[in-house]
Amino acid sequence: HYPLFATIPQEKIRSRLKQYRSLDHVGVDSMRISRAGPSQELKELVGIKSLSLENNLLRSWKEIAVICCGLPTLEELRMGENNLPNLLSLPPKSPALEEISSMFSGGNNDSPKPLSNLKILVLNRFPYSCEAVTALGVRFGLLTSLEELHMCKNDLSSLPKELFSAKDALPKLHLLNLEYNSFVSLEGAARPLKYLPNLSTLMLGSNKITALEECKGGGGSTPSPPPPPTPSSNTLVLPSLTTLQLQDNLVGKTYEISGPRPAVRAASIIRRIAPQLKHLRIIRNPPLESTFEGDSGKLRMYLISRFPALATLNLSQIRKKEREAAERFYLKWCRSTYLESKGAAFLKQIPYYEEYLERHGVVNASSAHAQKAAKLSSKLMKITLQCDETKKSKEKKLPGTMQVSKLKLLSRRLFRLDKRADITLRLTSKEDGHTMVLDGESLPLRQYPIASGDTIVVCSE
Repeated sequence: HYPLFATIPQEKIRSRLKQYRSLDHVGVDSMRISRAGPSQELKELVGIKSLSLENNLLRSWKEIAVICCGLPTLEELRMGENNLPNLLSLPPKSPALEEISSMFSGGNNDSPKPLSNLKILVLNRFPYSCEAVTALGVRFGLLTSLEELHMCKNDLSSLPKELFSAKDALPKLHLLNLEYNSFVSLEGAARPLKYLPNLSTLMLGSNKITALEECKGGGGSTPSPPPPPTPSSNTLVLPSLTTLQLQDNLVGKTYEISGPRPAVRAASIIRRIAPQLKHLRIIRNPPLESTFEGDSGKLRMYLISRFPALATLNLSQIRKKEREAAERFYLKWCRSTYLESKGAAFLKQIPYYEEYLERHGVVNASSAHAQKAAKLSSKLMKITLQCDETKKSKEKKLPGTMQVSKLKLLSRRLFRLDKRADITLRLTSKEDGHTMVLDGESLPLRQYPIASGDTIVVCSE
């Protein structure tokens, strides 16, 4: 055991302070820094890879150029909340701009350019953030190694085409974080990004996105699946995008209509824009979550079925059993929604319907497949129920047909929980330890990847 407090000899402190040349991560946030200081001293800190200058008093790009020139190995730079001027407002051949450009060029052709190793640039709460990146990346050509760009809380509603369309300006950028801004549509925010060849992660959480496409969709009571998109110069496709975050928005608000239409439109547009999507986060979008009668379990199954390559949805891993259940749900939903109103021929036009039909067969109450599934689901599963509040556990044999709401009532009685408390059920797989919330009140247990030997934790709030 180590003591809570210890006396350190002064000689040891001095010895540690003498090792400042070996620093690689430096944070001087909120230190009222306004100048870079002597360049000779900066050159002694050649090993710094990460530097945070957020919330200081830097008001001149010349000071930033001095800092960057003195730190040739810099890989991460954070400059948010500094009132730096707009570089693009300077005339192209003005002495001030030429001086800043000359300072960023390094002066000596034998030495590496400043920011040549920069991989992460953070410009949160930064005025003229897009203009700064355009100047550094396009005008000065300094961001050729940049891999991550963060521009949060800047009240951005659009992105300059010049920044992302310039050839070789940001060739290695794979992550763009635009959370907490003012974008209103996914296409409007992402259209300039089609020029980025390696963009794999786009973060648009906590914006004002009400629709995913740039123009409003039409009305109608039946959600018709769109035909396959025909290639055109105006079609937005981000072929390398594998991660999309749209949480805490208002996706679906532009569709003033009840039913599953917002989910159908959202899935179709996201699938078109990001055909290689593997990770989607779209939680806490109230208009979207109101679809399927507000049943979040059905919404989750529908989204899983529309993205065959999806590995995680809302940070929750999609297991094989859950995907199979989602595909069966999709078949059943398509038949109940379209068969009577549009006919069997129309079903063949619905994305993935034929593929899932070949895999699972017809899924309805009268089919042999459904009868077999009902027979299998009626078998009892040995499940361990654990109460988070009382720390007690009980083993129960539960049928696959039992609804989540019924299991909550059973858990309340078994552990004598307060009737006013809200209950959450968390499933933990015995096979791989994966956990997920059973959040579909009306769904039977068989719709979840649950098997004998698994554990369900009962949490009361």
